[in-house]
Amino acid sequence: MKIKFSYVSIYVVYILLSGCAAVGVPSTSDPMEKLQNAHDLFDRQGRSLPAERLIREAIEICHETNNSECLGAAYYEYSLFFKSPSTQKEFYRKNGFMDKTVTYENRSVKSEEYFQKAVSLNPEYYTTRGIAYLNAGQDDLALADFDKAIAVAPGNKWPYVNRGVIYHERGEYDQAIASYDKAISLKEDFAKAYSNRGNSFQAKGQFDNALADFGKAISIDNTDFRTFQNRGLTFFILNDFEKAEKDFLQASNLNPNKTYPLIWLYLSERRRGKEDKGKLISLSNQDLQEWPGPIASLYMGQSTIEEVMEETKSSDQKWELNKKCMAFFHVGQYHLLMGNKAQAVFMFRKASSIGKSVFEHRIAKEELKRLE
Repeated sequence: MKIKFSYVSIYVVYILLSGCAAVGVPSTSDPMEKLQNAHDLFDRQGRSLPAERLIREAIEICHETNNSECLGAAYYEYSLFFKSPSTQKEFYRKNGFMDKTVTYENRSVKSEEYFQKAVSLNPEYYTTRGIAYLNAGQDDLALADFDKAIAVAPGNKWPYVNRGVIYHERGEYDQAIASYDKAISLKEDFAKAYSNRGNSFQAKGQFDNALADFGKAISIDNTDFRTFQNRGLTFFILNDFEKAEKDFLQASNLNPNKTYPLIWLYLSERRRGKEDKGKLISLSNQDLQEWPGPIASLYMGQSTIEEVMEETKSSDQKWELNKKCMAFFHVGQYHLLMGNKAQAVFMFRKASSIGKSVFEHRIAKEELKRLE
């Protein structure tokens, strides 16, 4: 009797965890909605038991309807599910998953198996997973997936653009430009590829090419604030502060919630000899707790240099170096505006020695050429 009771208890617990744990999830017969709900459950809520049940229900519906697109999406979601950390680790160690071929120990292997099922139905999942790796900072894995995406579907323009982003971040600008060239050859009016290629030309110091690409991107799509911002940065490098000001103003108008273009708008006006307090008021309306808010606070006289440098600390070493580079550069600009040339030069030297992937690193070198 005791053994039977123990067995029934385990069975009841499984039903409770896999069934009733889905409280708050809307009921639906649409497999794609089931997958969206499942992703939210395991990725944001840590409720992996009901998430797996929804994924398996979606797979069953996709099979019944013979919908390969739906099935590919379900397999991809199952792959993500098995790679995600689980809050029910001990339960899975003891009872396994609903797919009885999967154990807690071999779930990574099974994740790859389900991913291969997904790409066999839709090769674009290589690009999808590559972007996820890229966002997670796993550049090598992202690059491998983009290469695979190109191998199986060479006519897809996006893997070339995404691969170009990685090459650019690594400072491999010629390879980045070549990748953007290929994307443009596949779609002549590809604004994103022109804009990104402009960034790589800018990083190489080929400013005429950069401006041409930014202009082409804007002629195709004049709603992307980043293109105006990056063209403004190029004009700033060239000491054309009037044109820089116009581009930063447009970037800010397109995305008024961003602090970064407002900082550069303020700097462009100050470097032209203008003293527009209105831009400081605009800066004060931003969330200055989030980076680069502390830099704006410095220009507004609301924080000290020491406080700005304190805000550069991060658990991500690369991000910390980039923030320090930005901070050194803007502290240098702060000194320059105050007439402290020697202190400005000192800070620009520090900015030019780190954070090679951010714009402030490059323009610090240009500032030094003008000042030394």
